[in-house]
Amino acid sequence: MASIKIKMRKASSKVYADDSQPVVIRVIHKTIVKRKTILKTTAGYIKSLLKSKSLDQATRDILTD
Repeated sequence: MASIKIKMRKASSKVYADDSQPVVIRVIHKTIVKRKTILKTTAGYIKSLLKSKSLDQATRDILTD
């Protein structure tokens, strides 16, 4: 399975499905606590998508949600 790295920079976070295809997810939060919680949820969601579908399909689903 592809590894997922989350890098936090202010209000935007990047989740890499693999090194060559970054999936950028932008989230805006008022507090760091909320940001961490949402990033954990997001990472879990992407992991489950990657397990069940091809990378291209998972990327499309993530971007259309």
